[in-house]
Amino acid sequence: MQGLPGEEEQRLMFEKSRQLLEEEGYLHYEISNYACPGFQGQHNCRYWQAKPYLGIGAGASGYLYGERYTNTCSVRDYINILSAGKLPLAQREHVGYREAMAEKMFLGLRLLEGVSMTDFEKQFGVKLKDVFGRSLVDDSPGGTLCRGSRVYYCGDKKY
Repeated sequence: MQGLPGEEEQRLMFEKSRQLLEEEGYLHYEISNYACPGFQGQHNCRYWQAKPYLGIGAGASGYLYGERYTNTCSVRDYINILSAGKLPLAQREHVGYREAMAEKMFLGLRLLEGVSMTDFEKQFGVKLKDVFGRSLVDDSPGGTLCRGSRVYYCGDKKY
């Protein structure tokens, strides 16, 4: 049984995939996703932007009013609980202010557009650099955390 390809081979495979997809007109909009223009996965984008999203259906997850939740996975239980006038939640978790800021950052860095300093300040009322300070400086050899004029992002694209 063969093992996984080495790091260099993986990098070359990624670069070749990116080249082929972009030549065919696909947009690289998230660290591991490409799409034809106008067909990016909107449900995922709300998650990566740390914006509220509604989870409806058995096993669905959502994030509303500072709470992350997951519905029961059983369709039968889901219907029975709703029929009884209750929420069919299997799990509910409050997302605190500092945790929400951290999630905004690490999820937003998945997007090639990165994390907007202006949007962060509007959402949380504090400057991104005041929250993360020194951790925003990527001084590691070959580091990928970059600062554009108005965003932090990973990779080689500047916005």
